[in-house]
Amino acid sequence: MRVAWIALVLPLLGSEPRVVRGVVLTETSAPLAGVCLDHYGAAYCGAQSDALGAFQIRTSAPVMLLRKPGYAPQVVKLAGKDNLRIVMPAESRPAPPCKSPCDPRIHGSFCFPPVKGVKSARPFDDVDYTARSYVAIVGKKKGAIMHGQGSSWSLGLPRDRDVWESVEYSERDYVLGDDILIVDAKGRKSDGTLWRNIGEVGESAFYETADPAVAALLDRVLDGFCIASK
Repeated sequence: MRVAWIALVLPLLGSEPRVVRGVVLTETSAPLAGVCLDHYGAAYCGAQSDALGAFQIRTSAPVMLLRKPGYAPQVVKLAGKDNLRIVMPAESRPAPPCKSPCDPRIHGSFCFPPVKGVKSARPFDDVDYTARSYVAIVGKKKGAIMHGQGSSWSLGLPRDRDVWESVEYSERDYVLGDDILIVDAKGRKSDGTLWRNIGEVGESAFYETADPAVAALLDRVLDGFCIASK
């Protein structure tokens, strides 16, 4: 099950932090431990549900995301709430393997197909990461995907600010192996621009503030995402 596009009504950021408590349950009402709470202003997986499925955070964020391999991600609005009961349906979507040999051209696992109208640049190396860009131009509008891998490249998640400022948001998660989570998140901001991020810890591909026509081309690249065999 995909998290559908949802409208987010966001209060002003920077409001007084408050304590939010809650419990995370499976569809059979069993407590769900080890659920990562993200995008509430803390570090990646800054809090997790305990053995009883319970959590407690202090935040002024308008929304947060709950993620756990094997379960559908959940977007939770926090405005006016301090005691939550969240159900996470079981869901396990394997990361798509590449059907033909693929050279990702960087040292990671993600591969993307060639798309007419999108130009792929040569990879470049920095001290502790490798990256390349995919550039699309529609009329006078331009946008680019940045795909990189390395110890300092990425935590694999969209930026908190992008999640908070989105008036529409959707996400689907893939599982790689037993417990690696690959997050495919995208959103639309109030000015009509779009963003998208596919990533895991250490590797991601993303575009930011793209015009819808440009984003449509870039999405054709990201929609072909697959995992290269080693």
